Amino acid sequence: QAILAQVPILYPRLRPVSLLVASLGIRPAGLPFFMRFAVVPLRVGRKTTRNSLWLLLLPTLGAVVAGFWISATAFLGASATSLSGSQRKSLLSRPAVTKDFSRCKVAELRELLADAGFPTSGKKAELVARLLEHSQRGAVVVEQEVAEEQDKEEEDEEEVSKTKVTKNKTKAKAKAQDEEDKEEQEVEAKTSAVEAAERKEPKNAAPIRKAATKMGGPMFEVGELIEALSKDDNQWYAAKVLKDLGDRSFKVSWVEDDTEQDLTPGYVRKKISEVDRDGPFLPGEAVEALYEEEGKMYTGIIQKINEDGTFLLVWDEDGEEYTCKPEVMMKIAPKIELSELEVGQKTKGMVRSVRDFGAFVDVGAVRDGLLHVSRMKQVDRPKGAPAFDEGDRVEALYEEEHEWYSATVDKVNEDGTFNLTWDDGDESATLKANQIRLQGPRMPVKVGDTLELWISQITTDGKFSVSMFEGGGTRPQPHQEFSAFVDIRPDEFIDAMIQKVTDFGFFVEARAPSGATAPGFVHLTRIRDGYVASPFDEGEVGQNVKVRVEFVDTKVGKIMLSMKECA
Repeated sequence: QAILAQVPILYPRLRPVSLLVASLGIRPAGLPFFMRFAVVPLRVGRKTTRNSLWLLLLPTLGAVVAGFWISATAFLGASATSLSGSQRKSLLSRPAVTKDFSRCKVAELRELLADAGFPTSGKKAELVARLLEHSQRGAVVVEQEVAEEQDKEEEDEEEVSKTKVTKNKTKAKAKAQDEEDKEEQEVEAKTSAVEAAERKEPKNAAPIRKAATKMGGPMFEVGELIEALSKDDNQWYAAKVLKDLGDRSFKVSWVEDDTEQDLTPGYVRKKISEVDRDGPFLPGEAVEALYEEEGKMYTGIIQKINEDGTFLLVWDEDGEEYTCKPEVMMKIAPKIELSELEVGQKTKGMVRSVRDFGAFVDVGAVRDGLLHVSRMKQVDRPKGAPAFDEGDRVEALYEEEHEWYSATVDKVNEDGTFNLTWDDGDESATLKANQIRLQGPRMPVKVGDTLELWISQITTDGKFSVSMFEGGGTRPQPHQEFSAFVDIRPDEFIDAMIQKVTDFGFFVEARAPSGATAPGFVHLTRIRDGYVASPFDEGEVGQNVKVRVEFVDTKVGKIMLSMKECA
């Protein structure tokens, strides 16, 4: 207060400093001891010493020292506030271990011990020692507390850092998982949409199919899920009918991407997976049908049912229309695995091709089955029938070149000759039976025939065979016919007639002395002595020959014959 009073009077230029000191609320008791000393003469001898030089300098020096002390205090306070809690506690709360308690009075020592909660009795030396011990112990405790707090803060910081890293990793992993899940969900959603669209049936699906069986019924209904042929890659994809454009054309949307396209006949069909294999033929179903002009099977799509019961098709190959009978048509449906077939199972099949040993038949399985000649029904030919029938495919001898060429029998003449037409031109010829031979064995089936069959055998190598006989067996043979040949002597010749000539021998009908007949076979090595180049040069269909019985198997109905003399 003395300084604040003297500063503006003795040195007007220090008025700002005095105002600063006053604003901080500093009292003389809070000033350093040297400033307290300087205040006393000012308070006592203000009037008598006003003109003294030292009185002019002393307030100035005191104000400067006060300003320095205030600045230092503010600096230390700011530094203390910038420290961490543990550091601040260590700095401000650490006991003065190095303090010299011996200079204190006994009353001060006891006051300090009382404040600390220690006994106050004893001499000064005991009181000082007690305070020193307390200060050192307190310092250790504080140091330990500070160290523990610092370790705790470091652990907390490390834990926070680990937590942040873990959280970042977790977030990154979760983000990657979320992206992966999102992609999977998108794929699943698209797949589910396709599957749901495929499973979805129109509410009036049954009436639609029923109406389609009627002549002139709609091929597809709006909203029906079908298959459509892409013009870009020539593949079939799921699509939905949006509009009937007329003339068997439709506007569809692809299920995969919802794009729309107008498609003409031949580019739309019913879903293969939903085709009823045993149901009636419906417009829009894909089928395989016989193209009679070529005798081959081709795929097509049914367009409509005609009044006469035939079907109008559009071929997949060229988009041309064709009228076909249902007898030579077969639906394209999901293939049957061989594991689903059982021996003796009844089925239906269409003849795909015919060979010398039998025919291959499509029963809707993953591969065609073999219909062996032994499991075919015999061709019913009346006795006395000509060797060849009209329409038979044969090979005939062209005498000018001494070569055999393919031909077709056009007419059977009364004198036993045959009119035929060569395949390589319109020229016709009349030939005897010995100048003609069948291109293959006469079969009771032809390409395109639809047959009722039974599964006869399933092999371990993924093949199976069928039979025309119930249960899948072979052609039944009357045992008495073969038993009549068992007792015939090996050197005895009997009558026989050549039924068929092949590259490996003659199929004949042999007649036992009892009059019983049975089919037999003469191998080319048993036709005559010496080398036989071709059985076709040794005999012809309808020719009577003499044979010997070499072997009879009544169980399977097999007779081996020979035209050679007994050795």
